[in-house]
Amino acid sequence: MNLAEMTQVLEERVVRAAELITAASDTEEYALQTEGIVSQIHDLIARFCDKEDRRVPEDQRGTLLYRDKSTIREHLADFFVMNYEGRIIGSAGLLKHDANGASNEEDNCLEIISLAVLPKYQHNGYGSELFEIALAEAQARGVDYVFALVNPAQIQYFEHKGFKIKDDGVPTPKMLSECAHCPRHPLNLRISEMFNGKNSNGEKNGGANGMIYLCHFETVMEYRFR
Repeated sequence: MNLAEMTQVLEERVVRAAELITAASDTEEYALQTEGIVSQIHDLIARFCDKEDRRVPEDQRGTLLYRDKSTIREHLADFFVMNYEGRIIGSAGLLKHDANGASNEEDNCLEIISLAVLPKYQHNGYGSELFEIALAEAQARGVDYVFALVNPAQIQYFEHKGFKIKDDGVPTPKMLSECAHCPRHPLNLRISEMFNGKNSNGEKNGGANGMIYLCHFETVMEYRFR
């Protein structure tokens, strides 16, 4: 398959992650399919969280906020993915938050999370496609604005998409609450986890040899619809 043909296929394969589950609910096959999709999204995102992961370009390492499988599973209906030949090669998610940044069911604002495309498929506009679909979904829900927690390497990209740095720069309750629950946050790491590099769910906290990295997603950027 040449690049043009692959591009056409990919353009038709951006779907909600939950739509990839074809089995009937409350069945063993449903559970297996769900876990398979959750694992693929988790593994995709994790590549860009780890500053030591050589599967991604050096300038992209550590550029995504870590999401554990339970978080992905809980918000699976709000993840858009690009599916190519049965493999998830890109993702973009939305999280619900109120105007003060606390996570709940009130759609005053949404957070765009986990925007990623596997390196092999980058530089073809797929990330932008996922981004625009997520942004359009947020606008369709009638929210006032969307926001993202970004690190310095991502600021220019988000500015190009029309986002602006939050004026006051003060951490929102959402930022603080998410940090408090992040398995990579030092306050949440048990002594044993510091040695074996895994959290209570058996998932890796950091890079090679269980290394732990401090968060550097200190910039809040917003895109306002009104």
